[in-house]
Amino acid sequence: MQHKRFIDNGTYLRQFMGNIFVVCPKCGRQATVTCPDPPRCLRTKTAVCTHCGFNEKTNHPILNCGNNKKSTGFSWKGPVIGIVSRRCGYCGRHLQKQVRGPIRANTTLLKCPGCGYEMSESINWRPTTDGKALDPFFGLKLWFVRSVRGNELWAYNREHLNFIKRLVEATHREQRPHSNGTLSNRLPKWMLNKKNRPHVLKAIQKLETPSE
Repeated sequence: MQHKRFIDNGTYLRQFMGNIFVVCPKCGRQATVTCPDPPRCLRTKTAVCTHCGFNEKTNHPILNCGNNKKSTGFSWKGPVIGIVSRRCGYCGRHLQKQVRGPIRANTTLLKCPGCGYEMSESINWRPTTDGKALDPFFGLKLWFVRSVRGNELWAYNREHLNFIKRLVEATHREQRPHSNGTLSNRLPKWMLNKKNRPHVLKAIQKLETPSE
């Protein structure tokens, strides 16, 4: 049996964010989300479909990167969640409420369970993936997605897909001391489970086959 070796030299998910292939929200064909400055991703990002002309831009930071407190555009096409948080104007009790998207209103009724005082409060809408395979800038569905035994395998592009393939098919995996937050450490356990290896590799093979 041929042994394949994988060495984690410090590869992070952000390094694959230069070109992310997504499903065009207008025509359903392959579109591209481009980030000109990975891994920082601070400059303007674009989503372009060469088939139908769909074209949008955003300056939003990476979703869930710690500094994305609010979505105000909306260039974000994915699911959103509304957060309402304040103290009761009568008894001072801390109140918090979550409102599921899509966006329907700017305010919601907040009722204190302690004293019954009611207030109309502003909703802070935030983008969320809601557990779906979406790009982190516009919330568009990823192009490279495949179901594997009840789980979802996804990749931003072919380079990302190839990285996953090399990691999964490896019989010997080595990690450097600095690799705690690297992509190889972030992949779900089911994907690296030996029993799932043939199923994951078969799914990757199908994703590697060009399609439109």
